[in-house]
Amino acid sequence: MKKKQLVMLNKNINDAKKYFFEYDKLEDKAKAYATYCALLDYYESVTGKWLDNLLKEYITDDIRNIYQSLVYHNLDNLVRYKDYHKKISKASFLEIDSFLQRVVDFSCLSDIDYNYRLSKEDNKENWELFFQYLQEHKELADIYFKIALEGNCYFSKYSTGGFFDVNYISEKYILLIGKGNSSLDTVVNIVHELGHASEYQFDVDSHHTFGNLEFMQQNLFSEVISRYFEQDFLEYYLKHTSQKIGGVLKAIDFFNNCKDNLYITYLFSNLDDNSIYQFQGKGVLVEVLKRVTNLDDFDNFDNLVVCGDTEMMYGYGFLISSYLLEHPEKVDRFLGMRREEFSPYLLKELGIEEDNVCDVIDSRCQKVFGKYL
Repeated sequence: MKKKQLVMLNKNINDAKKYFFEYDKLEDKAKAYATYCALLDYYESVTGKWLDNLLKEYITDDIRNIYQSLVYHNLDNLVRYKDYHKKISKASFLEIDSFLQRVVDFSCLSDIDYNYRLSKEDNKENWELFFQYLQEHKELADIYFKIALEGNCYFSKYSTGGFFDVNYISEKYILLIGKGNSSLDTVVNIVHELGHASEYQFDVDSHHTFGNLEFMQQNLFSEVISRYFEQDFLEYYLKHTSQKIGGVLKAIDFFNNCKDNLYITYLFSNLDDNSIYQFQGKGVLVEVLKRVTNLDDFDNFDNLVVCGDTEMMYGYGFLISSYLLEHPEKVDRFLGMRREEFSPYLLKELGIEEDNVCDVIDSRCQKVFGKYL
């Protein structure tokens, strides 16, 4: 990490701390503290070093209670709509799985070493297609080049994912991207994070709420637009790349990841309420969840380590983004309700019903994998 970029990350941490002291309302202080803690966690992931939490001594019981409600926000939703999450995540899991079983059996993929092919891809073409994609998506291009010109898009050897951050005081965006095992991983991560940035920019332009921490609070809508662009780019990549196999493998990786997220949501939905909170953030193995829920209808997931609400966010990110890709006229409506509390009724308002979600996934899988079946 370059010194300038490390200084910027430190500045964001210090600014979050500054907001904590400037806010009067306890709820605002709790949200500022949540942002501060998230930045400390990310600092460790991108630098390999840990910073002391300098705000701990200022966290009163009242602030702590509000902070805990933010931390448990998604799990509270899981408890409230447990039957709905259980039904929709299981149906979605089975639909993706049925497609992947057929794709993976496709003869041209049968003897390919997954990591070898991805790591040997032609880096130049991946970046060319990335910039070609930006030319067709001005909203992403404007944000990307602004961030890049300000020197605020950078890589970390300590992380493999990505992170979107806003400095409320300087009004600058930051993209932190971990180096994956190929440049295709990298450009897909950048597109994903640009989705977060574009969503936040929409909120700024529409509601004039720059600096409002409420938007940054993670809920079950948080990964929708990022996964929207991630899916869209993968489909675009498959249509234009000369390296079809590498593109298919990356798409399989993406859909497998989404399947895992939905499976974890299903397992957590089968827990009793107390167990849901007990496992929050504990990094529990799937085999433990399977044992606790007495479920044995799904196999081959024993080595996954999960935290619960994160998987729910990405699972619903996939489901809702899949629907929006099939119904692009609904994107603005979704962006307008992004701040609202997740509920089945909001999804129904968008047009997402329990009995049509499998049709949506079927359509997405056909578009991505149909020609290979």
